[in-house]
Amino acid sequence: MVVSLNEKEYEALSNYCRKHKIQKSDFVRRIVFSEIMAKQYAEAPTLFD
Repeated sequence: MVVSLNEKEYEALSNYCRKHKIQKSDFVRRIVFSEIMAKQYAEAPTLFD
């Protein structure tokens, strides 16, 4: 998976992760996975019942 960020977005992400002592790769992975799961649930809510 590739996530494209412009310089300002990347800098903001880096600063946030540094401030909260989070690894960028883990943070991005969790956000992307959460979005995928939310969309999947919206499309097929009974899949998770």
